[in-house]
Amino acid sequence: MILEEDNAIIVDRTTVTSILHTSFAKKMSCPLWMTRETIVSYVLGLGFPKNSRLKPNLDKVIRSLREHGLLNYWMRRELQNATYCLIPPGAEPSEQRSLKFQDFYGIFFLLFAGECISLTVFLAEVTRGKMSRITSSKVIHTAK
Repeated sequence: MILEEDNAIIVDRTTVTSILHTSFAKKMSCPLWMTRETIVSYVLGLGFPKNSRLKPNLDKVIRSLREHGLLNYWMRRELQNATYCLIPPGAEPSEQRSLKFQDFYGIFFLLFAGECISLTVFLAEVTRGKMSRITSSKVIHTAK
């Protein structure tokens, strides 16, 4: 297979995945990128002669394989080298590193801001409670 730059191919997803799998297994590189949008969507089927006794049995087998996810599982297992190439450009996973203290500055700021707000509310409630007791005791003293 020869892939040259400045060319595009229009094939089904399975074919592209197979090309990516083979290329990545041989060269450790991804020669193609897939579009995110689907051009044409189609369903694959098997043809049987009319009144074939195989059709109902095979329908049950295929339905069971699809419902249990075995068809997708087998496809992923056989084309596992293509998974790296299916990541769109720019969306590659970044390198992982240990967290540093600076990574927590934002969280500490939110914690500090929350503590300040709660302290302000607490002091306002205490002050208001004392003020209401003072005014209520003045009212009681003036009523006597």
